[in-house]
Amino acid sequence: MKQRTEFMRDAYDFSPAKRVAAQERAPLGYLAARRVVELGRTAFFDAHRLDIPVADAAEIAADDLLPQFGFVGERYDERRVLFLGINPGNGTRAQRNAGDARTMPALEAFVKNPSAKNFLVAQQAYRTVCEQWRMWGHECSELLRRTNLSLDEVAFTNALPWRTATTSSFHKSVSQKAAMHYVRPYLGSLRPRILVAVGKKANECLGFINGQSARVVVWNRGRAATKSVIAEREAAVSALLALLAPPHGQAPPGSSSSLHRPVR
Repeated sequence: MKQRTEFMRDAYDFSPAKRVAAQERAPLGYLAARRVVELGRTAFFDAHRLDIPVADAAEIAADDLLPQFGFVGERYDERRVLFLGINPGNGTRAQRNAGDARTMPALEAFVKNPSAKNFLVAQQAYRTVCEQWRMWGHECSELLRRTNLSLDEVAFTNALPWRTATTSSFHKSVSQKAAMHYVRPYLGSLRPRILVAVGKKANECLGFINGQSARVVVWNRGRAATKSVIAEREAAVSALLALLAPPHGQAPPGSSSSLHRPVR
């Protein structure tokens, strides 16, 4: 408890050295997530237009107000590949589906008590069910399969941690606030080498962040498999494979002869 209190105090100190030290002691992504909880939804939206989805049940309406933060794979440091989605899907409107029944209680516990322990529990719940989501099946699973990446080797989060009535068509001003309040500190914690923007809206958010050094690959989320969508996806796969290829003479990460060392 004492150590957690110290890294939270240091995280908001203006000294760059103390901020770095705090991030080293905290779970990856934790400080950015806790900051979102502290700021609340209104920091991301205009007060008069919160863009909250319409729910058919009180339980779902409460779920819509919970921020979601994705997960960091156990072997993320080997590749440092971050998938950046747009924002959480709205799910069913009358009652929780099986995935929400597992993740929402963990997210609620983190919001009520934003401790590092509750953050890790919420991440694990999210990691367990994300493969069942339609978006994941349509987008991320194909890219992972074709580049021979596993969930353990990547991290995933959304640019905007909140559900919206406008789904992925929220206003550009919201993208800008999401970049400032969440994506920028999240990138500072994870320090990805490769950033996969799952959709042009996610890439729009990255456009508001100056100085990030990760190589960006944009995945086209178009539902219609037109020639242009297919071509853009093939280009994204090729670009990601090229970025993942080890330098000449170096074994791939995770192999017994790998010279790679994890970077925090």
